Amino acid sequence: MTCREVNEYLDRSSPSDQASLPQMLGKHLENCECCRGLWELLARRPCPRQVPQQVRSRIEHELLGSLEPVAPLPKTGRLALGFVLIFGGLSALFVGLLAAPEAPGVNSFPFFAVAVVASAVGLLLSLALSREMAPGEKRYVSPTAAHSSALLGLFAAVALVFPWRIDERFLAESWHCFRAGFLMSLPAAGLALLLLRRGAVLSPEAVGAGTGLLAGLVGVLSLHFSCTILTAPHIVLGHVMIPVAGVLIGYAAGRLMPVRWSAGSAAGPATPSETR
Repeated sequence: MTCREVNEYLDRSSPSDQASLPQMLGKHLENCECCRGLWELLARRPCPRQVPQQVRSRIEHELLGSLEPVAPLPKTGRLALGFVLIFGGLSALFVGLLAAPEAPGVNSFPFFAVAVVASAVGLLLSLALSREMAPGEKRYVSPTAAHSSALLGLFAAVALVFPWRIDERFLAESWHCFRAGFLMSLPAAGLALLLLRRGAVLSPEAVGAGTGLLAGLVGVLSLHFSCTILTAPHIVLGHVMIPVAGVLIGYAAGRLMPVRWSAGSAAGPATPSETR
């Protein structure tokens, strides 16, 4: 018998009188000072006291009383579709209400190029957010890299296709657009938070930043089809800064929230077999 086998035996059994030991084990203890010392140490250890039945019943009652019914997590595809509907639905609603077909350049390549980039970022972000709601889902890109790439891509698209020209009312007009777009992003943030509560968010900072970015993109698209100032400095400051602000606010909110802020899942009642 080897020392490893003796350790495995100790894991399964309690030390007893050496007279009742298996013959091979007793012989090993006679020849191995290390194992014999371990055996004697365990044999001298007092047996644990039995927990009274009344105490055990009270502990069991407390544990069972703390269990709450839960529902299984929705599939990732369904969650992603929910974010897409929030992003696309609210963007379409605001565009339909505020679109300005008389805007200069509304039918030009630069105008549609930025719209396509913003839409693509919103769709990819919807998928990324849905994967953050299910523990164990693989991250293909870190949230920091994804959010940074999305903002840089949007900035680059604007900087490359629109003219760099600043007029005398640049700051006032940029602030007007930023304020309007930020207000339009708030409903998207609220609906996304409701959807997030159907999952188990383990990284509130990453999800908060992603939610702020997605909501900010709603403001960007809404302004893109309603703003008549198609210059790069105005769009960067008055439009693109909305998702930037959303990322910062969302990240800060995630830092202030408890780690299990959504793990309680308001997904509705479950059957007894689905309880924890």
